[in-house]
Amino acid sequence: MNKLYIYTVASIIFCCNIFSKALGQSPYFVKYFGLQEINEQARAILQINDGAIFLGGYSNISGNTDPALLKLSRKGDSLWMKTYGDTVFDVALSLNYSGNADLVICGERLNEITGTDLIVLKIDSNGIQLWESVIATNKNESGKYIEQTQDGGYLICGYQSDDFGFNDIILVKLAASGALLWIKNYGGVDNEYASQVHELADGTIILTADTRSKGAGGYDVEILRLTSTGEIIWDYTYGDDLENGCQGIYIAANGDLISYGETETFPFSPFDFYIERISPEGSSIWKNVFGGAGSDAAFSLVKDDTGNFILTGYSNSYNGGEAIDIVIAKTDAFGELIWANSYGNAGIDIGYGIVKADQGFLIAATSFNEGSNDFCTLYVSEEGLLTGLMEAANSFYQPVHLSVNPNPSNGYFEIVFDEAVNNLKVEIFDLTGRSVFESFENGMNKKVPIRFEGSQGMYLLLMKCSAGIYRLPVELY
Repeated sequence: MNKLYIYTVASIIFCCNIFSKALGQSPYFVKYFGLQEINEQARAILQINDGAIFLGGYSNISGNTDPALLKLSRKGDSLWMKTYGDTVFDVALSLNYSGNADLVICGERLNEITGTDLIVLKIDSNGIQLWESVIATNKNESGKYIEQTQDGGYLICGYQSDDFGFNDIILVKLAASGALLWIKNYGGVDNEYASQVHELADGTIILTADTRSKGAGGYDVEILRLTSTGEIIWDYTYGDDLENGCQGIYIAANGDLISYGETETFPFSPFDFYIERISPEGSSIWKNVFGGAGSDAAFSLVKDDTGNFILTGYSNSYNGGEAIDIVIAKTDAFGELIWANSYGNAGIDIGYGIVKADQGFLIAATSFNEGSNDFCTLYVSEEGLLTGLMEAANSFYQPVHLSVNPNPSNGYFEIVFDEAVNNLKVEIFDLTGRSVFESFENGMNKKVPIRFEGSQGMYLLLMKCSAGIYRLPVELY
């Protein structure tokens, strides 16, 4: 059974809900799906018109690693899971819509003779496979992202090995039937890996990737604009002499390109988030780099109804510096951070996909635990919260229970444990994730007074001791 740890550094709206609603009264949820000793990883999420939710990824529940599709009700309850594959290693890395509520998956399949092949599956909403398309050569191919085009066909991007031990971008166009129409490669003297491809309204194509062949050094972001048949219109790189990685690109209503991912801020530094706005002609308009003391990366991004950006990925900057967790963050229209919330288990948790949902957002994630990895999905509010967080947190934490009294307080309160704990470290974080208070109590303690001189508002209280790690929201009036 997974234990859920929830860490929150959020906007002031947090105050309105946290003390008044229980999790059971909320439509929001976090759900885990998996079995002990089974490796299951979710990479993408969709919601169709009837409210059903689909998680795409892969699982070895059959004994082989296969593409997997999990269907959930709008409340997050599992309806079925199906796997697709053969007797060798297959993985699905992308899930997207097709016509008539059908779905398409792309990924890779191990070919015991030549390496990996690029695979595409079309599946209906009942989980029935309609067709399979395989791109197989004497090289290695992998499909990272798939999207349906205006003519009913599909664009798939990923990578293909070259003759010199490196990888190039591969772009594949399939007909609506899955038949191959054309393949294009883009590369240089080193590695390139494509992350996303999108067809624009005029039929041209935007393709984004990471490159070591071009740019200022190390890995840089590469964005190409192509004709409808894959011919290059322009090809530019974005970055510096540090390591930069693009995880995707969002097409704004005015045609601007919103690139996002991770970047170093100095050599060998932990990654920070980046968001960069680029004109339709390829000129950088602005770039914002943000994050905390830990490691931060954005894997998926959407825009909310007010023009702000919501992203998911991973971070340990907003959870007190613990293991990597799922992060959900909101920035304004210029990439300035408004809030960031972290959710996770004791192991590593990563958010791979985010989509808009009714009154909030749905996230596809994977929880990496010792002995097994699980599918995870979250449905959070527009503030990135599971309403009723206080009550939910109390029911999930370590067997030694605690209370904070009074809460709210004027900054003078007591932490009271049911049993004495050893070597208690207490830290308080403000809404930006900045540590504003720290104390350490040696020896055994059951009751610890805290005197914190802070401003009015919400804070996150982090406690580490012999009984485990505890996190609770506290309010100062």
